[in-house]
Amino acid sequence: MKFSELITQYKNEATANKNHSEKLLSLNDRQLSWQPAARKWSIMQCLEHMNRVARHYLKTIDTAAALKTDEDKEFKPGWLGGMLAKSFAVIPPKRKFKTTRAFSPANDMNPKEVLKDFFSNQEKMQLLLESAAGCELNKNKVPSPSFSFIKFRLGDVINMDAKHTARHLYQAECVMKAEGFPK
Repeated sequence: MKFSELITQYKNEATANKNHSEKLLSLNDRQLSWQPAARKWSIMQCLEHMNRVARHYLKTIDTAAALKTDEDKEFKPGWLGGMLAKSFAVIPPKRKFKTTRAFSPANDMNPKEVLKDFFSNQEKMQLLLESAAGCELNKNKVPSPSFSFIKFRLGDVINMDAKHTARHLYQAECVMKAEGFPK
């Protein structure tokens, strides 16, 4: 896949996620905070998890300082980045991933603040990753949000971001469909 195709794919996926997530705006605090079971995340927790990941990438990706290229090169996913992107793309998920403590959200946050931050962070991430269009997506490295010793290619982050968001929006949708969800 060419760099330009990856950026276009990301834009399309991010737009679909934005459209899909707008239904969350109509939910009240009780609905956003409701957990379907003791160890299952609420919608707010899904959103806060994505907020924490986005805040990490917003801090660590510097497209202004990144290596640039004039060529529309072929993007080659890294082994781990490619595997994660493929796994995130499968909805409903066939495989669950346990998140690290730093990205495991509590359920005692302000639901409306978490929702507001989610939309703000998604917009910032989209602008940041779209600005990577002129960057060398194979050579620029970004630390993993979970383990800083693991580095992803910038192209892998672009490839994973919208898929990871779609996966958790699906999870939030499942919460809304769960038995006992407050009406």
